[in-house]
Amino acid sequence: MEFRKSITVAELLQVKALHLELVCGKRYIQREITEPRVNRPGLALAGQLENFKANSVQVFGRSEFSFCQKENKTRLRANITKMLNEGDVPCIIMTAGLDPHQAIRKGSLSADVSVLKTEMESSDFMAVFSRFLDEKLSPVTHLHGVLVDVSGMGVLIRGDAGIGKSECALELIKRGHILVADDVIEV
Repeated sequence: MEFRKSITVAELLQVKALHLELVCGKRYIQREITEPRVNRPGLALAGQLENFKANSVQVFGRSEFSFCQKENKTRLRANITKMLNEGDVPCIIMTAGLDPHQAIRKGSLSADVSVLKTEMESSDFMAVFSRFLDEKLSPVTHLHGVLVDVSGMGVLIRGDAGIGKSECALELIKRGHILVADDVIEV
C-alpha cells in the first residue's frame, strides 16, 4: 500500500534551515505541498507553459527577478496570472532576499497563492529545499516482512503469515548478520 505525504505552506515556514518568511498571502498558507520536485518558472514568465510544472513550488531567483524587471508590466502580469492558474501552485519562494515584483504579488493574490522569501542564494536554497522535500514528500510503501543486513546488502524476507520469516532472520542473526526491521517495513 502506497501513501502520499504532504505538508502545508505554514509548516514550511517553520523549517529553520530554509530561513523563510511570509511576504504576502497569509490566508493561503494552509495550501498543501504534495510534489517533491521544485520548479524554476523560466519560460513560463514569458507565457510558454508547455512542460510547466504547475503543481510544484515555484522558486524565483535573480534570473527570474531580472526578467520581471525588464518585461512589459501588462504582459508580465497576464503571464504570471496564467501561470499560477495553470494548476495548483502551492506557493512562490523568492531567493537571495529579493522582494517580489508587483506583478508577482498581484498575480499570486488573485490565484490564492502565498509568496515567501529567503535570504539564501538560489543554488544553496534549492539544494537544501530539494533534499527536505524528498525526505518529507517521497511516496512510502509499507511491506510486511523482515529486513536483514547480510554482508552489507539489504535483504527483505517476505511471505505469508506464519511461514517462518522471523525464524529465517534469527538464523541469519546467529551467523553475524544484522536485523534492520521486523514486521512492517517502510520503503
